[in-house]
Amino acid sequence: MKLNEKIRLLERRTKFSKRESLDRLIAISNNLNLNCDATKIQVVGTNGKGTTSKMITDVLKKTSSVGTFMSPYVYKFNERILINGKYISDHELEIYLDWIEKIYLKFDLSFFEALTIMALKIFKDKKMKYIILEAGIGGRLDVTSIINYDFTLLTNVGHDHLNLLGPSLEDVAYEKIAAMKDGGYLITTVQNKYYPIIERHLSTLKDIKNIFLSKKEVKIISNYPLTFIYKSEVYTLNYKGVHNISNALLAIELSKKLNVNEELIKDGLLNSKLVGRFETQKNLVYDGAHNIESIEALVKTVDQVYSRKKIYYIFSCLGDKNPLKMINALKRNGIVIATSFNDPRFIDFQHLIPDDVKYIKEFTNINKLLRNEKDAIFIFTGSFHFISYAKNLEVLD
Repeated sequence: MKLNEKIRLLERRTKFSKRESLDRLIAISNNLNLNCDATKIQVVGTNGKGTTSKMITDVLKKTSSVGTFMSPYVYKFNERILINGKYISDHELEIYLDWIEKIYLKFDLSFFEALTIMALKIFKDKKMKYIILEAGIGGRLDVTSIINYDFTLLTNVGHDHLNLLGPSLEDVAYEKIAAMKDGGYLITTVQNKYYPIIERHLSTLKDIKNIFLSKKEVKIISNYPLTFIYKSEVYTLNYKGVHNISNALLAIELSKKLNVNEELIKDGLLNSKLVGRFETQKNLVYDGAHNIESIEALVKTVDQVYSRKKIYYIFSCLGDKNPLKMINALKRNGIVIATSFNDPRFIDFQHLIPDDVKYIKEFTNINKLLRNEKDAIFIFTGSFHFISYAKNLEVLD
């Protein structure tokens, strides 16, 4: 069986399993002896988890070995598991897919359960000094929470997966902070209004430490390239959009707690990048913004980077999202063209879009409309799955 077939076999598993506790998965993990002698870091939150995880990876890899588990991938499955900042090789991935197949068939694991357990096995076998796991949905019952972490990083709280974690945003905040256990160290840039919920949970834990970070301590020097002063030090990011400063603060503070040299922190942040986050290719931009908070951040970034350009947003999303809200936000500084794409979770939303938004059902027809707009910027957004689909087809000349 070829590698792609083994990947598809795993991807055909149920994506997520509903559960009342993590006891069964913890027992499986213990049975497989997956605990390793590493500094363990979990990244939870609604937006910015992937960027934060990659920033930390690109700093820590300068000091020692680091394994990173991320989700979702954009262009290639190997993006999910990084060894010292690089995608796991096809050869190694195939070996571990063979190993996990026996496990997920024996214990009837979902896709994300199997993938997380496989990542932990890889990191243990490779004796990583640091391991970073990005949570999938929530935190309290997320499979990444089957181990205890030295550090928990909470980015923010937003509307994504509200149907699963809600009904209120306060419920979402609790589900995310409840990933933290006794003996941990919380570093967070969460919005002030959720402080009471966070502090209430922390009060139930033993031997914990915490830092609440604020952008009030930040002075922005330049939007492009993004440069800012924080605690008297100057940092420049490879990422576009001021929202990435919050992610950088988490990486900076964690790195300092791990005694990383200041110059290594700066260099790691300067050279850190991640596919699918305002990724540019000539006049094309691919950004995986997939909820209202990340769409709002995208709109602000476009204002900063392309203030004098004509903007086309090519938009599509999965069936569990709110397309109207996201489209209305995009309309503020661009022309929105909605479309479909080939994904089993896509649900046609044509009936939801306003009259002033063009809907082109067949994505491959978009180039006929836009090929003469030589000076315009085309931004593909709405879903990581959609931008992967769009870039692979490369319909625009």
